[in-house]
Amino acid sequence: MTAEDATHYSVILPFELGAIVKYRYMRHGATSVNEHLTSGQPIRYRLYHVEGPGVVQDIHSCWTDTLFSGNTGRIKGQITDDKTNTPIPNLLISVGGAQVYTKYDGSFQIDGLPVGVHNLVAYAIDGMYHTYQQGARIATNSTTPVTLSLNPALTVSVVFSVAVPETTPAEAPLRLAGNLYQLGNAYTDLAGGVSTIASRMPLMSALPDGRYVVALTLPVGAYLEYKYTFGDGLWNAEHTVNGAHLTRHFIVPNSNTQIDDFVSNWGTIKIAPINFEITV
Repeated sequence: MTAEDATHYSVILPFELGAIVKYRYMRHGATSVNEHLTSGQPIRYRLYHVEGPGVVQDIHSCWTDTLFSGNTGRIKGQITDDKTNTPIPNLLISVGGAQVYTKYDGSFQIDGLPVGVHNLVAYAIDGMYHTYQQGARIATNSTTPVTLSLNPALTVSVVFSVAVPETTPAEAPLRLAGNLYQLGNAYTDLAGGVSTIASRMPLMSALPDGRYVVALTLPVGAYLEYKYTFGDGLWNAEHTVNGAHLTRHFIVPNSNTQIDDFVSNWGTIKIAPINFEITV
């Protein structure tokens, strides 16, 4: 990022329209340190929904090696279904790097936010509700009320079909890992941000022609980040032909569709497979 003055930095980046961007700030020097909340807890990631050209103005609280000094407030609200007026539980609420999930009654509260305007994002981890985003102003020792009604998303059938290298082990279960709950909710629930539990990913079926296929019902407009894997989002997942890590991107259209992919490489150039033979 480019310094505008002693306390303001900026950068301009291109993103795909409709993308859900996960990011955080780091300070590089003799060592690299991450940003933290006012409580001292590390920020896993911030959220931003790309709805078109825009400006994100974030407020940084403190670093790993510094303490927060300033005034704080809180935000409190409830989210309901716009069609049925029923509460929506388990929505991810992100404000100023802090995250909570809505409770059974659709309510949420985040304390200790620095005074100023923050970007509030309400995000359904299964994509079944359209992502909501707005600015939220936090005042000193005050509670900012938020009442939202979200529109449920329509669903369509998406068929994932993939051709794999000839070196693919025939007995290995091939799975689809992605950022939505239906695809294992990878990239979001572990510290590394790239792995998840294999049993949470949909299992693909082998076809006679050597391809693998799986059909999923997914919400229209959902932003997918996904990859093909033997069950781990990092080492046992697909790579580029040069051995680099690969993540695919796709926005679910408003009609049934099929995606035809090809896996170039299962490993890196300097790493060979290890076969374990077990007798029980």
